[in-house]
Amino acid sequence: MQEAIVALLRHSGGDLRRLDGWLYVVGVRALRRARWKRRLMAPLRLLTASSPAPGLERIQVLELLRRLTARQREFVVARYYVGLSYDEIARHFDVSVGTATSTVTQALAKLRRVNAEVADAR
Repeated sequence: MQEAIVALLRHSGGDLRRLDGWLYVVGVRALRRARWKRRLMAPLRLLTASSPAPGLERIQVLELLRRLTARQREFVVARYYVGLSYDEIARHFDVSVGTATSTVTQALAKLRRVNAEVADAR
């Protein structure tokens, strides 16, 4: 809350007429960011205990994953690194099975495009 008030003072030059509205918006944004972070980090926590040392191939995969949106990255990690089925992904992220399937499919298509572009640049 202190950070929100400091941001308000910087942004508005000290105009505190709408402090309640500002705090509400900042609080909602912080909750959304925290929710997305928890959703992304939950599958990754399972991997940290059994992850091998990063090799060149692993670093290249991580670079490719950075090109995806956060949601696409979450779904791909859940499917291929954690090994969840599309049904489990749908339940975990509270989406339909079709949404989980199409999100992973779109992400893989994007990864293939980016990988081809990188290979052509070499």
